[in-house]
Amino acid sequence: MATVRRVYYTRPVPPNAVRVIVKGKPFVRFDGADGKPVTAPCVGDGSRCRVPSAKWYGQYTDANGKVRRVPLSANKDAARLMLSELVKRVENEKAGVIDRFADHRKRPIAAHLTDWIVSLRANGRTPQYVSLKAARVTAVIGGCGWVFPGDMTADRVEIFLSGLRSRRPELPPLPDGAEWFTLKQVGHLLGGVSRQTVAALFRRHRLTGTGRGKSRRFPRAAVETLRDLKDRGCSAQTSNHYLQAIQQFARWLMDNGRIDRSPFTRLKPLNARLDQRRRRGELSPSELGRLLAVTAAGGIKFRGLTGADRVMLYRLAVGTGFRAAELAALVPEFFDLNATPPAILLPAELSKNRKGAVQPVAAGLASDLRGYLAGRPIRERVWPGTWVGKAADMLRADLDAAGVPVEVDGPEGNESRDFHALRACFISNVIRAGADLKQVMTLARHSDPRLTAGRYARTRLHDLGAVVDKLPEPTTTRSETGVLKATGTDGSEADRLPSLTLPLALVGGIDRGRMSADENMGREVEVQTCSPNPLNPSVLRADEGERGGKRKRPRPDSNRGITVLQTAALPLGYEATTGHGNAIGSSDTCQSDRVRRNLRFQSLSQFTNPPFTFVASNGIAGSDHVAGLQVVEQHRFGIHEAHTSFDHERGQFQGNSCHAVAIAMEQIAGVYPHAAHPNGHF
Repeated sequence: MATVRRVYYTRPVPPNAVRVIVKGKPFVRFDGADGKPVTAPCVGDGSRCRVPSAKWYGQYTDANGKVRRVPLSANKDAARLMLSELVKRVENEKAGVIDRFADHRKRPIAAHLTDWIVSLRANGRTPQYVSLKAARVTAVIGGCGWVFPGDMTADRVEIFLSGLRSRRPELPPLPDGAEWFTLKQVGHLLGGVSRQTVAALFRRHRLTGTGRGKSRRFPRAAVETLRDLKDRGCSAQTSNHYLQAIQQFARWLMDNGRIDRSPFTRLKPLNARLDQRRRRGELSPSELGRLLAVTAAGGIKFRGLTGADRVMLYRLAVGTGFRAAELAALVPEFFDLNATPPAILLPAELSKNRKGAVQPVAAGLASDLRGYLAGRPIRERVWPGTWVGKAADMLRADLDAAGVPVEVDGPEGNESRDFHALRACFISNVIRAGADLKQVMTLARHSDPRLTAGRYARTRLHDLGAVVDKLPEPTTTRSETGVLKATGTDGSEADRLPSLTLPLALVGGIDRGRMSADENMGREVEVQTCSPNPLNPSVLRADEGERGGKRKRPRPDSNRGITVLQTAALPLGYEATTGHGNAIGSSDTCQSDRVRRNLRFQSLSQFTNPPFTFVASNGIAGSDHVAGLQVVEQHRFGIHEAHTSFDHERGQFQGNSCHAVAIAMEQIAGVYPHAAHPNGHF
């Protein structure tokens, strides 16, 4: 049975305790921690007394039958509630309902962080990666004030990151009247920065000083520039890095069954382009050529690398896209320059994504590499030394010597040329060479196309201009087939009524029939061959009939060959067809003066019924009159067929669906006049 009780323990008698006798036994009386008087019995030789615990303890039997005694609360009622929860948990466990996260919720979040760091190291992460991730997660946990995993909330992360972006550190004031400062003084004015960091900041932001060694001094304007940069808080990209680190930590907790869900799922990264502090530019071919020429002619060494060594290093970086650390780890054994094509084998342990790569090399670069690597030990690094940590400084020094600007104005702001810009040159050159996205991603060794196209690919204005120049221009062409002239009741009537232009566009292929119109010749219609619209079910059925499928019985007075055309002026589903010859795609002209034309459309209720001049003639048959015009009104609830013929002597259409012809042709021409004659003549 579960019970709540006090637990007694012994402690030394306080110096200010008063010894008393209670019921013939020795006791001591003193004030407790809360100021209340405590009367406790003495034990042993009287130097210690027996006192109750500050908290109430709960005693219960767990699911394994073992008696447990745990501290609960200093309040007895609260202790009873806590004990009832423990008993409920035991009963659920006996029934098979287990809370897997109960024990992990009690562990401090710092203990979970330690386990996560151990897991990163066990998975083969580099020490730099582990230390960077651990520092960011530790900063978020400390800034949010979390102690246990249950304390983690998304709103606290949002507040912390907002403060990180708007943080204004308290910097010591600049002394009045001082115009020059030493490295140590600048570090103090920047908030306790080391001298090495100060020197790196001056090189990165292209700030200059005077003197050398201990006598080197920096002007007040340069110090103010660095203080302004430090005072504006972190960028959106840095804030996203902190968010990504804490989300990674939460996912690890969830995947390992320590929390039920990640509390940071709803948090999204910021748009880094709105607050981009550093943009990486690329070198043009002329600038790269000048860099290589000046570096090869110079006799200055940089951390053991001669000018010739750096030239080959830069060429290989631009020709393969290898990063500085990957280039520094290459040995002659990795170069397979006699293969077809020549290639470099990069082991998985040396690449950033921990995946092996076989990178092809251009023939010219491979030829120069053969001579450069000749006679070298196959297992010694090609470019040894500590240059990899100062690769950006090395390239900046060579760019300055070549007269190539390190900072340039780009389309989105100021751009900086560092060593990684050589990789951007490689990716942009691959894209300009005409490679598709998959090939570019493979050569760049990227898994996300957004990274390839958004961050590394660069387009210049003349590149965009060359693309625009290749765009087709709209032109009007005329066929050598017959031209259909306008007809009407008489010449004056044809001139009086609105002219009809048929802007028809090809939908299928180019082998069966095409009807087009010259917009400059509003009274002429041209007929060519084109293929049917493959999306129209009725056309598919007609085509199946020609191929031996289920055939529809043709009309006695109609030709068997039907050419299907799609009009650009009509909505989707409106088609105009003309028949000639004995087979689909036949080039034979019709030997009769009767030319069949079909108009298929879905709904006519939304259009008006205009009179108009039908501007068409039988150019195929060499005649000037149209006969046997057939109109098919395809409504939503059925298909109604009617026949309309053209009387050449009277100069008018006759039949019971002349207004349907007018409506269809009016849609083709884009003409909107008033109404048709009620008897169907127009």
